Order: sequence, then structure tokens, then C-alpha cells
Amino acid sequence: METAQIIHNSLDENVPIETDKTIIEFNPGILSGNTHQYNERKYPKYYEIWNKRGDLDGIPRAEKGKALQARALSFLMNYIDKDQFNDVIVSHAGYLRCLVNTIEGRDRTTPIDSSNGAIHIIEDPLKDLKIEQKSRAMASKVYIVETYEDKYVVKIKNRFIQKQDILEKHLLERLKKKLGELPTVLNLSNTKKGSIKVLEFIDGEHIYGRLSTEEMQSLLKKVKKMHNALKTISTEHYEKVDLYNMMKQKAKNSKNSYVLKTAKEILSDNKQIQKMRRSKYCLVHSDLNRDNILFQKQEHGTNVNIIDWESVKAYPEDYQLACFLASSVLIEDSNMTDVMRLAHQFKIPIDENYILFLMKIRVFEGLYYFAENKNEYTRLNPKVSREILKKYFIANEKISRYQEKKLRRIECKER
Repeated sequence: METAQIIHNSLDENVPIETDKTIIEFNPGILSGNTHQYNERKYPKYYEIWNKRGDLDGIPRAEKGKALQARALSFLMNYIDKDQFNDVIVSHAGYLRCLVNTIEGRDRTTPIDSSNGAIHIIEDPLKDLKIEQKSRAMASKVYIVETYEDKYVVKIKNRFIQKQDILEKHLLERLKKKLGELPTVLNLSNTKKGSIKVLEFIDGEHIYGRLSTEEMQSLLKKVKKMHNALKTISTEHYEKVDLYNMMKQKAKNSKNSYVLKTAKEILSDNKQIQKMRRSKYCLVHSDLNRDNILFQKQEHGTNVNIIDWESVKAYPEDYQLACFLASSVLIEDSNMTDVMRLAHQFKIPIDENYILFLMKIRVFEGLYYFAENKNEYTRLNPKVSREILKKYFIANEKISRYQEKKLRRIECKER
């Protein structure tokens, strides 16, 4: 701040000074706040790591190299939509080394001039970064950003950081021990207009349509493992979703006749509504569409990773199975016989009528989202939105026909 004030005072025009937490110096962990002499004597091993001016991963409680670079990217992505700018960035040597090297396409620990008062002039801060925008994102702009040594996922939102963002970060850190590779949140920061989230990049590809038997079994295994892990975590700090009231509210707001008809069918099933109200609640990843699932071919089979954990909330326990069947399987052109066979593999025993009821609710959510056209994504991407809406429409019809056949079979047996 003192340096920024000196620069400010030397300018003819009144340029504002702005503070930004993404450009503070890196955190050296247990070395922080001590003199050089004390650290050299007390922590010689860690002081040697610090002296090498590289990543501080080996120092307890220090900021990891990836987290530091994620913070630098968080700052740089503010320039993604800027055509003209003339900014002076004032920070410390460790952070600026990472920032300048990231900008110029070098290893983040490459030595640069970091003497007091050193100046680095950058014409285009994004020129040497490989940036790919993902077009199917819903509630945010999503980019894959590749630096010299790593890849990151960057999400830019038009809202500020919320409680759910903090919960997602802690949840992923906790689940990593149980589920393996997960897109850990490396940095969260607010901007003037919203927020930026930087996550670790997870390799793999999205597969749409029907999966092979081996791919489906790998996906089923991963979702079951995720479900069992989520059940062990307290729902205390998470939003508890009352699906019945959610349905009533969306039906009230809906102007689409088909969406309204579907809502009325669901809300008229008092038997299943009562069962849902008696249900135990647990954490559920409710957005298991194929955009949030990555498949990776390996020698021993297919590895599956689940991404985008922003939708995790507390729901009735069986809603996890319903979300998996509806958004991962049914809308991707599977038939109901195969879907229900998977349901019985996921959980033994199951109440088919109840699972079908919950699947209807999940499909209704998709119908409402894309039919009502109330968000920026659906307005800006009408063609893709119509295609996804069609998938949800077909899925809803499949469930309805399956339910009707089940009812006819029961009636025949009773006769």
C-alpha cells in the first residue's frame, strides 16, 4: 500500500488505488512472521526450501504452488473481457514471480528481477495462456486454462461468493480421501461484478448417448461410492430441500402447459409424497448430467470422475438414485427396463414406485429449467436448450408409459 501510494502521488491524474486479495504475497506457513535468523535456526530444513524461491509445498501450512498460481489466474481472468486497460499492479516478490512467469509462459518458479522497485511491462496478460471456453456451461462462464506446468478450470459467475461455494470447497477436500481424484477448489475470489472460482483440472471426456456395459458399470460403481461417502457427512450446514414445496412453487411460477401438467401428476400422488416426507435426509449430488461426468479409458478399465459439486444439498436419501437414473441414464436414450435394472443394482431392495416418483421430480426440474427460459444460459443458447428440453420431455414420457404398464399389470393380476 505504501508503494502504491508513492506511485499514486507521482501521477498528474487522480487514479484510484484498489486492493485485491488475489495479489497478496504467498503464505510461507510456519515461517510466516519470523525473522530470517530465527527461521534459519529453528526450521533449517524449511528455511532452505524458502531460500530456493520455488514452490513452498514442503513447508507445513504454506501455500501450495498450484494454489498460488490459481490465485494469479483468478486475478488475470479479470482481463478476459477487457479491451483497453492501463493498470499498475503492486505486490511482493514471491507473488509477482509466479504472476509474471504465468503470464509469459514459463515455469512459475523461474527467477525474474524481483528487486525493490522492479518493473515488468505486460502488453497482453493473456497472450501466452491457452484458454478454451466450454460452451455447455449453465450458470457460469467456464474456461480450461493451461499454463506452462498445469491445467485449471476457471468459472466466472455474475454473483458474489456464497455459502454454498465455501461448503463445496470443504466438501471436496474431505471427499478426496474417499473418492480419489476430484476437482479441488484452489481459489475463490470476488470481483467487482461477481466471483471467480479456480479448480484443479480433471482429465477425461464427456460421453453422451448410450454407454457400453463396461462404461455404465464403472459409472454405477462411482455413483454408489459417492452416495455412500455423502451419507456419512452431516447435513447441518447445508440447505434442506423440501421437494414437495419446491414443486408447488415452480408449478405456481410455470407458464408452460406441459410443465404444469407434469407438476399436477406428481403432486397428486399422496402415497409417495407421504413416504418422501418420512424419508431420512442426506447430502445428494443432484446434477449428474453427462456434462458433469468425465470418462477416462485406462488399461484396467474405465475411470469415472464426477465434477461440478455446486448442486450438493440435503435431499431425501433415495433422491440420489433418482437423480442418477434420470439425468445420467434415462435422458441419454436408455429404455426404462435397463434403467430399472440399474436401480436394483444400486440398492437392494428398492420400492420401484417410489423411485419412479422421485425420477419424475428430477425430470420435472429439467423440464422447468429449460422450458421456462428464465436464466441467461437458456436465453443465450436457445438451440442447445431446445435439444436438452426435448431429452427431458422424452424421458418424462418414458416414465409415464412405464408407470401405466406397471399399473395395468397390477390390475390384470387382481382380476
